[in-house]
Amino acid sequence: MRVINLFYHWFEEPGCVNIFLKKTFQQSLIKLALAKERSVGGSTRSLAAKLGVNVRTIFRWQSYESKGMLIKHLIKVCDYLNLLYTDLEKQHWIESIGNPNMNKEKMIVHPKFPFELSNKKVAEIIGYAMSDGHISSRDYHFSYGSQDINQIKRIIFLINEVCGNVKCRIIRKKNNFIYVVFPPTIGRMLKKAGAPIGNKSCLNPSLPHWIKYVGPKE
Repeated sequence: MRVINLFYHWFEEPGCVNIFLKKTFQQSLIKLALAKERSVGGSTRSLAAKLGVNVRTIFRWQSYESKGMLIKHLIKVCDYLNLLYTDLEKQHWIESIGNPNMNKEKMIVHPKFPFELSNKKVAEIIGYAMSDGHISSRDYHFSYGSQDINQIKRIIFLINEVCGNVKCRIIRKKNNFIYVVFPPTIGRMLKKAGAPIGNKSCLNPSLPHWIKYVGPKE
């Protein structure tokens, strides 16, 4: 049986998403970028221009006053230093990802990048998504609703197993109905894994081919 390996990486997130690096790594990253720029006669100002930020931002990154940066800026820093994006995942340099200043629950702490998608845990999550789940086509929030608290606990457990410490929001409705809402990163990950986006009644979705024809890995 042929095995399909699907992964979701940090650099597949939109450029406007915040990513938080470990302190020592972020400081060394900016130090290396400044040293490289100065070696060719540049300055902090010229480096800031190349990265598309202001000078103050460079200083804030270097001092760790800014404990994170936008995905689009981190990609530019990695490109400037010829650093592989996947190295950040292999060395576990990513502390968290999301936009905590907007809503605390839009975060994943200690994310397990890259998220492995072609396994039984993700297959089960997609099963939930295709039954009583929903991925918003506007902002990719993934939500799941049930009157069974054990099902709510199960899907939270599965997503944490795959992705890390995911900050989710619990909403209790009438008739003991419970909704759990996950950050947009989860919805985008599930989209790549083949989960339906938007109104399922209009889409008539089917199982992703890696589940239907290949079979998920353990």
